Amino acid sequence: MPTIFAHTRDGVLSSTPNSLSFADARGFTGNAIIDTTSPYLDESVATIRFSGRGADTFRISRSFLYFDCTSITVQPASATLKIYIRNTSEDGNIRVIKSTAFGLTTNGASPTDLADTDFDNVDFTTTYSDEVTVSSAGSLSITLTSDALADMVSRDYLGLALVNNPYDYNNTAPTSGANHKT
Repeated sequence: MPTIFAHTRDGVLSSTPNSLSFADARGFTGNAIIDTTSPYLDESVATIRFSGRGADTFRISRSFLYFDCTSITVQPASATLKIYIRNTSEDGNIRVIKSTAFGLTTNGASPTDLADTDFDNVDFTTTYSDEVTVSSAGSLSITLTSDALADMVSRDYLGLALVNNPYDYNNTAPTSGANHKT
């Protein structure tokens, strides 16, 4: 299979403000903090817990990418997503899931720029990878699932999100630590 690079419109969205409950941070539908220009972010995929007076608050960050799959006419036997990890801390494991960010809500839709309202355009029921252990900086190869392979051939563009597996994907608020990030 040929190498296909993610489009340069990729980016990171983070729920805001930092005064949200875990449920509100995970299901955030407002205008998220958007970063589409920084090549290296320490919180590209994160569930962050802030301890404060009265109650803990949370911020969640997700990375969004898409790939042009118009040249794929036969379902690939396998595919690997390759990313570079700059840093990780406390339960920074990730999972790749389907996303409709970039306006990719229907097949044939032309991608748009990542919008600050795309944070919740994720499909937690369609996983594009198993949990990926992130233990150190460096290159990371992620084997994509049969769902991703099927979408590569059936959709013009493959939209995906990288999410924190232990907390964001599993819908479980961290009870200890502060920065669960990659």
